[in-house]
Amino acid sequence: MTPGIGNPRLSSYIKGLYTKSVITPYIHILVYHIHELMNLHKQFGLKVFSCSPVERKNGMQTAKYFQKTTKGGGKNNKLAVIDILDYENCDLYYYVNEIDDNQFKIKKIKLYD
Repeated sequence: MTPGIGNPRLSSYIKGLYTKSVITPYIHILVYHIHELMNLHKQFGLKVFSCSPVERKNGMQTAKYFQKTTKGGGKNNKLAVIDILDYENCDLYYYVNEIDDNQFKIKKIKLYD
């Protein structure tokens, strides 16, 4: 990648494209390997290389972290990632076995009328 040339505080500074420290795996693949992959899998097109399913999964797990975990706290001090995996495991179990998870919800007890 092309680094910047000169002093960044001066007007004569020529801005570079990317430095090695900011190169992500996505950019690396795009620059160095996409031509090989396109030649191997041209029948599928560029859409097959989309990372949106992975990004969607990350978004769902982030939401679960903030909504459904104790964030590493609580009585048993369990890691949040274990909470997320437990939740997803139960969700998958209900889906595969076609169980309606509404039948397993805990009924709230009224303490006062």
